[in-house]
This record gives sequence, C-alpha cells and structure tokens, in this order.
Amino acid sequence: MLAKQLELVVGYICIACIACYVILYHTTVSRVNRELPPSERIEHGLLAPSLRGRIAGEYRKLFPTGNVLMLGRIARFGILVSFFAWILIRGYEYWAGH
Repeated sequence: MLAKQLELVVGYICIACIACYVILYHTTVSRVNRELPPSERIEHGLLAPSLRGRIAGEYRKLFPTGNVLMLGRIARFGILVSFFAWILIRGYEYWAGH
C-alpha cells in the first residue's frame, strides 16, 4: 500500500510542477510582449521549444535581473524528477508482483 500512496504523491508533485511551468511560461511571454512593439510580439501558444530560445533571449535583454527563467528550469527539472520517480515506483511494483 505504501507504493500506491507514494505514487499518488509523486503524481501530484508532477502535476504541480507542470502547472507552475505553464504559468511561468505565459507570465514570461506576457512580460516580454508588453515591452516589444506590436509587430514583434510573440504569440501565446503551445510550449514550442523553438520559441523558448527567442523568449529567453528577449527576456534576458529586457529583464537582466529577472529570475522567471530560472524558476522555469526548476519546474522542468521537477517534472523530470517526478516522472522518473514514478517510473521507479511502477518498476518496483512490477518486480514485486503487485
């Protein structure tokens, strides 16, 4: 029963990290768009990896002391860690025969 409870907690942590990352992404795009002229604004949309570089570059130019990018990296790291923890828990349950 402990593995099931641990799996649930890890799932909630993963969902919380995903929510934080999405909020930080849209916050970053909004802050950058406020400073850019209308012709250069970045569209809100999917979390496209090709846009992340442009968003990060513009954010660093406009807000050199901002920490939103670092918080986004921490959230992405939390997603990866919780996903791998979930895989380990599922593997343990499989090999233990549960």
